[in-house]
Amino acid sequence: MKRLKALGFLAVILLLLTQLYAVTPIWITGFEHGLAVPATSGLGLYDTAAGTLAIQSSVKRSGDYALQIYPLTSLVSNVGKKFTSAVYVGSVYIRFAAWPSADASIVQGETPTEGFSIYVDVTAHRFFPAISSLTAGSVEGPTLALNTWYRLDCKFNPAANPWLLDWAVDGTPMTQYSGALAATTMYQLHLGFTAARTGNLFFDDLVLSTTAGDYPIGEQAVIGLPANAEGTHNNAANTMEDVDGNDIDGVTYLAYNKLKEIPWITTVNTDFVRQATIGTGNYCEVNFADTTHNNILGAMLAIQYASAGTGANNGKTYVLDSNNQSTTVYSGTMALAIASYKSAIVTLPSGGWTMAHVNALRARLGYSSDVIDIPYWEAMILEVAYAADIPITWIPKVIIIQ
Repeated sequence: MKRLKALGFLAVILLLLTQLYAVTPIWITGFEHGLAVPATSGLGLYDTAAGTLAIQSSVKRSGDYALQIYPLTSLVSNVGKKFTSAVYVGSVYIRFAAWPSADASIVQGETPTEGFSIYVDVTAHRFFPAISSLTAGSVEGPTLALNTWYRLDCKFNPAANPWLLDWAVDGTPMTQYSGALAATTMYQLHLGFTAARTGNLFFDDLVLSTTAGDYPIGEQAVIGLPANAEGTHNNAANTMEDVDGNDIDGVTYLAYNKLKEIPWITTVNTDFVRQATIGTGNYCEVNFADTTHNNILGAMLAIQYASAGTGANNGKTYVLDSNNQSTTVYSGTMALAIASYKSAIVTLPSGGWTMAHVNALRARLGYSSDVIDIPYWEAMILEVAYAADIPITWIPKVIIIQ
């Protein structure tokens, strides 16, 4: 009996350690699609993009790509993603290759009237907090060095008066900043320069939540898992086809190898899966590369799509987990004759995220009831965020009493 109690205690401790990683992300990206120039068509990757930007592979913290902001002349240069919420909680890694030409907001959470910001002071080479119309806070934290990654954890909370900004650098909490302003909501996150500047900095491994209790998200990384195998198709003659008109059969003519391209491109791909005739129950299914990481924070599927023209059409893309729980990534018109993008956070599986749950995820695409202009599925990638591994010193010793 004492042995069973001890083992039960250990199980509880391990469960609590697992729950340390429970977050509710709404946006996950390590920019692992590799799309060289950030694009806003379809609004799946970004809602706004301005200035001198690149997704590049030379400098990155994890995975294969990172976002670079590098205006050589003074420009507003940033990407933005819109989510209406009472609060934003985020974790992102930042690296400076050249200091901005003046003090610069580098992470900003916008409300309809104001913005929370984390600035870099270009004289002290330290961060400081601010709210647009108020006096900024003091510089805090470490003296920053060039070509070094730093993690910013932030909570922007305008849900009551006063507004509150909690923040930490590499896990060290900084002084909470507040401002007497009327309660409102968050609606957009910006990475990069929100005022005209020169400079050179990189962003990688972003996890954003709208749950106040998720702060701080802490140490994490984002990897990209491309399509890498066939699932089970439900096809019919002349329905789900490759670019040459061959019916996808999962043996000779495959779907995944038309969708695995990385890096993505900003023009219509010449290698894709298409739906040539109506088939509301027809689809192709693909699987993804496996992860070897535990401590999963969440997953997001991003797709690139286009169309033969701008005539009315439609299509759907779903993600299914091992319990056949479905997440709609996109359902609707695909009638854009340009490369376009959609994304969605995968619904939390029953029992929470595990490595096995991630490795069981699969995507289905097709289901069109209108192919006046043929819809194309061009690429897809599963971006997965995971927390730092549990240090072995955290696991308590349990004495088994005979």
